[in-house]
Parts: sequence; structure tokens; C-alpha cells
Amino acid sequence: MERLLTLLFAALALYATASPARAQNKPEEYVERALARFERGDADGALVDLEKAIKLSPKLDAAYSARAQVRKAKGDLEGAFADFSKAVELNPKNVIALYTRGFMRMERRDYDGAIQDFDRALELQPNLAIVYNNRGDAKKAKGDADGAIADYTKAVENNPRLAEAYHSRGTLLMDRKETGPAIADYTSALALNPQLAEAYYNRGVARSASGDTAGAVEDFTRFIALNPQSADAFYSRGRALETKGDPEAALADFSKAIEVDPQYAEAYASRGLILLARNRDAEAQKDFDKYLQLNPSAKENLEQRVKYARYQRAKRPKQ
Repeated sequence: MERLLTLLFAALALYATASPARAQNKPEEYVERALARFERGDADGALVDLEKAIKLSPKLDAAYSARAQVRKAKGDLEGAFADFSKAVELNPKNVIALYTRGFMRMERRDYDGAIQDFDRALELQPNLAIVYNNRGDAKKAKGDADGAIADYTKAVENNPRLAEAYHSRGTLLMDRKETGPAIADYTSALALNPQLAEAYYNRGVARSASGDTAGAVEDFTRFIALNPQSADAFYSRGRALETKGDPEAALADFSKAIEVDPQYAEAYASRGLILLARNRDAEAQKDFDKYLQLNPSAKENLEQRVKYARYQRAKRPKQ
């Protein structure tokens, strides 16, 4: 929202600079006052001024762009989309309208249409990092990983402080099992935005995959601090703790994952295996029964895991 308002104000400033005579016309003044009202939280007042501007100058694309943004903020998505389209019709070089309509098309899962709008916006202003980032998101949604990575790379080239672009590129690199570069991207994202919780989780997964269990535990812990109701995070930290050689802490995390989400099947299996290793067979069996209740097709897989756990337990020296 704030980014779009900044773009709208910048557009109006450029409008006034390019056409000094028009800057004093009443329709433009209504648009300027509407944007000021909108920034103060007076969306209804902004709409009144924009209606007046459009009535006085039906071909003023900036008025439609501004009204679209206000309508979008008020939840009138159809009206907003229509206004952005009208702005583009009146002025095919209206980058704000193209970008925002593209974003709305993303929300509608019209990824091809979104990419077309982003393409046109970038033809007009090829240095807009956020547009590269969003086009990357659209390409990612379409399964074009190469195109998405290229766009995220262009985004960070044009704005090295765009944390979400580093993070998004990192997820695609991780999908390709390029663990090192993925960790580097997650780290860059977190350096720019320490509150980007998902980057902690994803870096934790990447660190686990690379064998850095201590780093993984640290990242999952920081994610949990930001999202204390994430069963996935407790389960993932439990797995890392188990690998790290701390089964008691892992047991606590698996129990916490179940507390947060009683339908978390894999947490029952993982907790059961630790209980089995601790000779707490009755408790373990209860967890295995619950696991199979939630995931009945995994019976054979569980039997193999339990068999191996019993084998490992039998190998331990008698105490």
C-alpha cells in the first residue's frame, strides 16, 4: 500500500513537472487532494474528490489510477480492476496502472495476464525491482523456475535491499538442491529483514540438508519465536535435535508439534520411535496406533522403521 501511494504521488509530481499549465487545472487538484485524504485514512473523502476529477476530465488516467487504489483498499476489487484497466486504456504508458493491474491478476491466478502487464511496465521503466520480483512470482507459479530466478536476480540487481527477492530466489535454488546458494540468499534476506520469519524456517531446512544441525536448530528456534503456533517448526526442530544427538529435546518438540496440531501424523511416528528407543514400548505403541489412524497407507513403512529402531535398541550395551 505505502509503495503504491509513493508511486502515485511520484506520478503526479512528474505530471505537474511535464505539464506546468495542466498542474493548476482543477481535475489534477482534486486528484492531489484525494491522495492526501487517502494517505490520512479518509478513503470516502478521497473517492468523492476523484469522482469530481473524473467528471471534469473523463480522460485523466491519473484519476482512474488513484480511484482504483482507493477502491482496492476498500475491498472493491472489481471496481479497482476496471479503473486500472481504464487508466491503461487512456494512457498505455501508465506504469502504476500496469503494475498494479498485473498484481491483481496475480491474485486472480491469471499469471499469463500478470506477466503481460509486468512486461509492459518493464518496457517503460526497466529498473523497477518490485516489478521484476512480482513477475518472478508469476513465472514461479507457472512452473518457469529459470525465468523466475532470472527475474529475482534482476530484482536484486536493481534493488539490493529487496529482501523478498533474495528469499524467493533462495526457495527455487533449494528446490534444485543448490543448498549453499540458497542459504546465502536466505542469509541476505534476513540481514535486510530480520522479521522475515519464513526465511528462518527455510534456511533451517537448508542447513539441515547441508548437515549443519546446530544452525538448523538455531533457525527453527528463531522462527518459533516469531510463529509460536507452527507445528511444522516444532517438528522440524525436533528432527534436527534428534540428528544432533539430543533425543530428549527432540521428544519435547514432537510433543509440542502434536499439542499445536493433534492431526500431525509424522510427529506421532517420530515421537513413538524415540519412546521405543527409551524402552517405553506401551507409550510408543499408542503413538504408532495414532499415526496409522491418521495415515493408514503408511503401515508397511512404519513397520520397517519400527523394525530398524528395535534392531538399533538391541545393539546397545546392556546397562
